[in-house]
Amino acid sequence: MIFSLLYLALFVCCGFVLSDRVLHPRRLCVRLWLGGCAGLFLLLWLPALWSFLLGFTLSAQLLAGGTAVVLAGAVWLFPKKRPFAREPLSFARLRPLWGVLPFWLFSLCLLYTHTLRAENGALHCGQSTYGDMSLHLGLMTSVAEQEFFPPEYSILPGTPVGYPFLCDTVSSTFLKLGAPLPFAYALPMALALLLFFFGLYLLYREFLRPFAPARAAAAAFLLFTVGGGFGFAYFLDNAGQNAYLPQLLTGFYITPTNLVEQNVRWVNILCDMLIPQRATLFGWTLLLPCLFWLLELYRRKTFGWQKSLWLGVFAAGLVLVQTHSFLALGVFTLGMLPFAVCRHGVKKAFFRFLPYGVAVLVLALPQLLFFTFRQSGGEGFVRFGWNWGNQWDSYLWFYLKNLGLPFVLLLPAVLSAPREMRRPVFGALALWVLCEVVIFQPNSYDNNKLLYISWLVACAFVARYGLLLWKRLRGLPGRWFLTGAAAVCVFLSGVMTMTREAVSDYELFSVNQVEAAQWVQENTQPDAVFLTSNNHNNAVAALTGRNIVLGTDSYLYFHGLDTSQRYADVTAMFTQEGALEELAPEYEISYIYIGSYERAIEGFDESLFAALPVVFQNQEVTIYQLT
Repeated sequence: MIFSLLYLALFVCCGFVLSDRVLHPRRLCVRLWLGGCAGLFLLLWLPALWSFLLGFTLSAQLLAGGTAVVLAGAVWLFPKKRPFAREPLSFARLRPLWGVLPFWLFSLCLLYTHTLRAENGALHCGQSTYGDMSLHLGLMTSVAEQEFFPPEYSILPGTPVGYPFLCDTVSSTFLKLGAPLPFAYALPMALALLLFFFGLYLLYREFLRPFAPARAAAAAFLLFTVGGGFGFAYFLDNAGQNAYLPQLLTGFYITPTNLVEQNVRWVNILCDMLIPQRATLFGWTLLLPCLFWLLELYRRKTFGWQKSLWLGVFAAGLVLVQTHSFLALGVFTLGMLPFAVCRHGVKKAFFRFLPYGVAVLVLALPQLLFFTFRQSGGEGFVRFGWNWGNQWDSYLWFYLKNLGLPFVLLLPAVLSAPREMRRPVFGALALWVLCEVVIFQPNSYDNNKLLYISWLVACAFVARYGLLLWKRLRGLPGRWFLTGAAAVCVFLSGVMTMTREAVSDYELFSVNQVEAAQWVQENTQPDAVFLTSNNHNNAVAALTGRNIVLGTDSYLYFHGLDTSQRYADVTAMFTQEGALEELAPEYEISYIYIGSYERAIEGFDESLFAALPVVFQNQEVTIYQLT
């Protein structure tokens, strides 16, 4: 673990050097934040670039670290002239960082309790990570164990991963350096979470600086991270069959921000987006500096080509981190471009956006052609669809109960804002409208990954308007009571959800499954193929990095992959005599893993494997070897 921490610190320090010598922003907080983002960007990309050449080996990871040092050294030796004085290092100037630390510490607690927490030999997780974490574990362990790159699905061997995989290979790097799996999983997320919270506040402060006091940025931050809709009302009504309140701390996804039975789908971003969805976390973390630079590109009279180039490099790097963020940034850019032309003139706007556009074209196009379009061109991806996750409510009622009071205030907040503040909102509005009529993946619910980015901008307008109302109500009796009631309406759903998430606890892998996985990792070849059930929490795929014949459609279907024939073959091998002998060579099966999920398959017959040698057995799991 020490070597992993040093490796992470090396990239962060190199990022600070780049920020200090190339970007050299005035404000200390911005300089530190952009340096951390630059270090995270290098950590995600440099090991991957070397792995494309050498495979995912230890040598590739060490060369990536050396490349980061060489890059930082070259920048250090040739510093740029600084046209302005910068803020010195001072604890007093780091107040924004201290302000977001409680959210980061809460996130670290969730990471600890939700990431393979050991309890009596079993491995536990939380409510939000019970579904998605096994997919990410399988990708990162298979890349680290099998060393081929770009990665293939260990739950569908031979199929290249079209999903943005850098969010997982960054943890494969730490596995390669010797870190235990829970630590390798959580370490880069801890850095990304700190940078996200820090950057979110700084972006709000930069956007609102000319139009609202500093506390408006803090209000917008709280609205986006904790704010919720009127879902809490379903828990206050505790009569009849829908008695949700007693289930708040024990029910599975029965929270005021995720109550599918009542068509409440606007989830809490901290508990349901950042913690379980790694691509979203890393994508949003790197999107924030892009939006920051894009805002400067529009606003500032002078804007060097270096920043425009950095914006293009970061934007192109988003493709294999989170494609949703890349798309959102593109829509924001197109929405802001006409106003930039009006503000700076055609010629100046052209040269401002030229390095950005060229970098995106050169660096992003190969990724889109070889990875993104190959996956998203499948059936069920891009298609027309109205109102993404709304199941049965009218349009306005759906958003009223999902977004709550901020939705009521949004229109007057935008109309009352200064014209110069409203101009950047056109990119957010265009993205919102696009997501309401076009579905970008098989699961229409996933459009929220784009809608939240528009909502990020909307929260800034609502926060400014809320402070304006507070000022205008000065002297009114009961102003504090109205403010308290409004705060309860806005934040109660989020606080209840965060409380539920903090106490959630589920067993993901039993002690017997963990014991079997340890034997598999120590006694089988990395390229061995196992015949198992297709349960999502598959211990072989998630914990050992070994291939299984077929994983769950809960992952593969939503990645655009057809598994119907392979599913029929797996079922036949567990239930029909002679099917294993016929199909095992086709799938290159080496071992048969029999546990509780396999025995639950309809028609399962363990006598079909009686003639095979048993190489491992405990109270739950038996592993047979094909001779």
